[in-house]
Amino acid sequence: MMKLFTNILKSCFLFCCVAAGGCASKDTLFYQDPEYAKSMYDYLRDEANLDEQIKYMTEYFEDAGESGKKVAPGAYGHMAALQLRLGNISEMRRYMELEKKTYPESAHYIDFLLNYQNSSKKQSTDNSNNDNSSVSADTGRTGTAG
Repeated sequence: MMKLFTNILKSCFLFCCVAAGGCASKDTLFYQDPEYAKSMYDYLRDEANLDEQIKYMTEYFEDAGESGKKVAPGAYGHMAALQLRLGNISEMRRYMELEKKTYPESAHYIDFLLNYQNSSKKQSTDNSNNDNSSVSADTGRTGTAG
């Protein structure tokens, strides 16, 4: 399930990058950094060092803030995907919410991803609870393994 969710996130960010690239002009509202495209490419090919990616994205956000321009659409979502791969669910959610706040048009998709992540987590929890139950051969009663 986690792999499927990660693939859905990758698709979202690829779409955002392509859409942002198609709308590029000489005087843009977005902070430009040529390394951002390489960073995304490495991530999508699973060739990225997650710590380096997070460091780069943090610097990208700082530079964008200093320039007074917005980060590219999908940038906060990219950071959310990095956080998810590290298992930092609260940070993943924080960056998803930043994406939604910065680009309100992404709200429906971000909500879909968050709901999907919640349902995957719930299903995973339900499955692990089922794995912990067993039936005693001596009594025929259901109990918890432990």
